[in-house]
Amino acid sequence: MREDWKTPLRPPVHEMDNETRKSLIAGHMTEIMQLLNLDLADDSLMETPHRIAKMYVDEIFSGLDYANFPENHPH
Repeated sequence: MREDWKTPLRPPVHEMDNETRKSLIAGHMTEIMQLLNLDLADDSLMETPHRIAKMYVDEIFSGLDYANFPENHPH
């Protein structure tokens, strides 16, 4: 892959698997939702921190993992 195509990522502070990453993100989302005075005991919101964490790790930012890129072969 060309160097100028790479996303500017910093080296990881801690190596962690995606499940750990999702758990930590969900914890932060819980704090954010509490700061917004959202009732996390409500059925419609109780799993939202986990859903948001899953969305970030498995969908939105999954493209940042170079292992997900196809090999770049010249034609």
